[in-house]
Amino acid sequence: MNYTKLAWRNIWRNRRRTLITISSVFFALLLAILMRGLQLGTYDQMIKNSVEQYTGYVQIHQKGYQDDQVLNNAFMPNDSLKEAVLKHENVKALLPRLRTYSLASAKKQTKGVVIIGLDADKDDKLTKVKDKLVKGRMPKSGEQSVVLAEELANYLKLTIGDTAVFIGQGYHGISAAGLYPVVGIISYPVPQLNNTLAYMDIKTAQQYLSIGKGLTAWIVMLEDQDEYKETTKELRNIMPADYEVMHWETMQPGVKQGIEADNKSGLIILMILYIVIGFGIFGTVLMMIAERRNEFSIMVAVGMQKSRLAKLVTTETLMIVALGILSAMIVSIPFIWYLHLNPLTFSGELAHMFAEYGMEPIMPVAFEPGYFLGQTGVVLILTLIAVAWPLLSIFKLNVTKSIR
Repeated sequence: MNYTKLAWRNIWRNRRRTLITISSVFFALLLAILMRGLQLGTYDQMIKNSVEQYTGYVQIHQKGYQDDQVLNNAFMPNDSLKEAVLKHENVKALLPRLRTYSLASAKKQTKGVVIIGLDADKDDKLTKVKDKLVKGRMPKSGEQSVVLAEELANYLKLTIGDTAVFIGQGYHGISAAGLYPVVGIISYPVPQLNNTLAYMDIKTAQQYLSIGKGLTAWIVMLEDQDEYKETTKELRNIMPADYEVMHWETMQPGVKQGIEADNKSGLIILMILYIVIGFGIFGTVLMMIAERRNEFSIMVAVGMQKSRLAKLVTTETLMIVALGILSAMIVSIPFIWYLHLNPLTFSGELAHMFAEYGMEPIMPVAFEPGYFLGQTGVVLILTLIAVAWPLLSIFKLNVTKSIR
């Protein structure tokens, strides 16, 4: 308690120096937390847009389908296999997928599209696909209809009630053709999806492709999405040899590589901020010792041990840094929480720029205790490093010379 009382009184003897140091720690830590939250939030959004709505976190398909995504590599599902997968404690549900390529046409407009057959009712409960609808509705079970992505519908000049013509190749080379009324238009933030996707009910897609009950994949919905790697390994052990179980990092390496590259550049900027914090703390302690050299010498001369003096200076420094950290936490937690609930949304040229990079024009902020504690821990480690050299000068203090 004596060290604490002395340290508290000492740091307020020079209020300006103390407040400047607290402010430097406060602003640097607040900026580091905000930047890390934006990074992690953006990564979550990228994964959500590219993975949840397309491949899923974990997918089961016929062996070889990932390398050659054609209908001939589809599989015929069986109930026993489905039950075995659903017994896994982290598996919430299995969503059927039938994916193929076709030509979509309307009057003089023609474009290559990706047709995805799905169970609209199950998908809406688990992936909230209806939230992406901007017009109309999702197809009903067995209904001969189609839902088009917004930009695709604009290109084909189609709207609700119009008819789209699809021509392609069905199972084992059978010709596939059909006329399907548009019952809904869906919008995706990722341009690659928004320009090419067309949704059909799974039964309609199977009939269009003459594939019976065949599927190209099962999307595995997880209770805990963070456990996708462990769940993938465990499902591989129960699946027959002619099936593959893959997680999204394997199926979409481009997304993973983009996140890793951005994460590294972000860490470099954080390192620069940490260096600023470290030098600020180092300069404060150095000035503290230089200004009080005569005081320290007299204290040592009257009998105070240098080790106790070093302990006192360390306590003072930790107090100053703790005040900076505490003030940063008090401000950052409600601020980050607000941005987490109300992400920054861009429009105009900025929105167009985001779209060119295949990103939704919003900047969500992740709210995770991990990175709050991580940034705080780094600042404390930097404090201990910054204090080391100035404290060494206390042990080298020449009492007689300093008093003179």
